[in-house]
Amino acid sequence: MTEDVRLSRHSPSSPMQLPDTPHVDVTESIMRVMSLVYPDSLLTDDAVALINDLLRYTFRCIMYYAHLKFENSCLRKANTCVATRMAFMNDVFEDLERDASTNGSLAVTRYFACSSDVYEQRAAGVEFSISSVAEMFAKDQEKTKDACVFLAGVFEYLTTRLLENAVKSSEKREATAVSVTCGILQNYGMAVFFEPYVFSGR
Repeated sequence: MTEDVRLSRHSPSSPMQLPDTPHVDVTESIMRVMSLVYPDSLLTDDAVALINDLLRYTFRCIMYYAHLKFENSCLRKANTCVATRMAFMNDVFEDLERDASTNGSLAVTRYFACSSDVYEQRAAGVEFSISSVAEMFAKDQEKTKDACVFLAGVFEYLTTRLLENAVKSSEKREATAVSVTCGILQNYGMAVFFEPYVFSGR
């Protein structure tokens, strides 16, 4: 972790301070990830709706740090990675920062190693929709393809963790809104990251 990232972090105290972004439904991506990690477990509609909201909150946090550090610059993989690390960073539990960024970087590497005519999801090795990520950006926000691929990898990692923790915290081994919330609260890193969202009433 570079010193400038650590010193430049200014946490928003509530989601109200985060930049507004388009509402993009990523239900299909969530369901594809679920079919990979727990194909035989129930995924309820309220869990899908909650994870949709959590991912949008995550994107808004990343955009907050992107605007804070890079102002109106075009978002590329490099500065999007820095903004993601700043969003996930806390001083005690850093696996979200490390693993989410690594997953995003691997998706970019795989994507650009493949020929241009390969379906982009398959090229990046992710189930999360890259085109849906592109739609999350404000219309006036310049961004490159590698930034969208990077964030698709980040969101796939985060969705996987949310679903895994939800199923593990459920006696019935299913993902519901309640078990997603319990899974967050039982994981220190996620509890710290999502605390402003969980306790703000959105």
